[in-house]
Amino acid sequence: MTTKLRKRAMSRDVGKQTFVYVAALLLVGSCGRQVAPQGRLDGSQGLPHRLRGVHINHEDKTWWDAEKARREVKKLVEDWGVNVLRIHLDLTQEPMRRGTLAERLGRLLQQPGYKTFLEAVAGLDIWLVLDLFPRPKESGWPSGGWNTLWQNKQCQREFVEGWLEMGQRFRQQPKWIFDLLNEPEIEGQLKNNVAEIAEIWNELARTTVTACRRVGSPNIVLVEPFWGTANNFVYLRPLAEERVWYSFHFFHPHWFTHQGARGDWPAAGTVRYPGEGYGDYGKLPAQRWNKQALDKLLDPVRSWQRSAPHVRVLMGEGGCIVNAPSPDREMWLADMLDLMESNGWDWIVFAGPGFSLQDTNAEKVVRQRLKGVKPRR
Repeated sequence: MTTKLRKRAMSRDVGKQTFVYVAALLLVGSCGRQVAPQGRLDGSQGLPHRLRGVHINHEDKTWWDAEKARREVKKLVEDWGVNVLRIHLDLTQEPMRRGTLAERLGRLLQQPGYKTFLEAVAGLDIWLVLDLFPRPKESGWPSGGWNTLWQNKQCQREFVEGWLEMGQRFRQQPKWIFDLLNEPEIEGQLKNNVAEIAEIWNELARTTVTACRRVGSPNIVLVEPFWGTANNFVYLRPLAEERVWYSFHFFHPHWFTHQGARGDWPAAGTVRYPGEGYGDYGKLPAQRWNKQALDKLLDPVRSWQRSAPHVRVLMGEGGCIVNAPSPDREMWLADMLDLMESNGWDWIVFAGPGFSLQDTNAEKVVRQRLKGVKPRR
């Protein structure tokens, strides 16, 4: 057998072993038995007191140039004071629209921008959140939409295998955090069975963590509630491991933070904060919006955490669009970050497309908070 054929055969054997292993994990999970990770990962070792950082725009061509990427990451760390960055693992672009999840992620990590960005981060002492961002309608994964992940065992195996591959790839990067699924959704009639689907998601997250630990991955794992919202924390079942954290996103009220965005949002510059007379995303009634109103929306997370005090909580995305009136945007960001700090939660400000911070008045607010300074009101 030639060397090339031998390597192909070995690759097939590893793939079969991985498939059998993941299938066994899912079977054990479906029987309701807990599989404990081998050995204890002591989360008290090497963990920061508080993560504070920004979500970077992966579509920015800055990351395509290795030298520019290094300079930009260094600037965020040394000048801004961030100790964590977050990036979407975006499956919607070619050639990530075909193959298994593991194959798609493997190709993504070699793409211009991603490869140079990861190399820049690896050269500095900083935490990084890798967030799986599938958008099924655009990427074709899961095929058939979100509900395929909740109903199809093969799709669930593929999900676990994808993260198992990431665990193997990055187990030498213990500061790189795996955000398993960005704002997981339930579609159609399954929305009537949220509690039932939540048990599937909880079990799938547990199985994924177990798979990563079995291959020696020490990476922190983040689990998000459905749609990433605070009110859906009630459906999460916390795992008793220090390196499993839980994360939510905060953009309330969306009518303010998304003004001027594409779609059925109000025109740019027309919604004020503090303000009144508008609701939130068609779900909350018109009311007075101020810091107290924002704080009330965090009650479900606080209540959930009281029942699981060992669990760490991260606000993985929170931000306001640049189209909002500048003074109002600054005040909203200051109030939002005050609330994250007062609750003792780690936080990452979203600075994706349309939500840029650099060269805006909001930059000062975030940079002050990153350095532990409370902005003047």
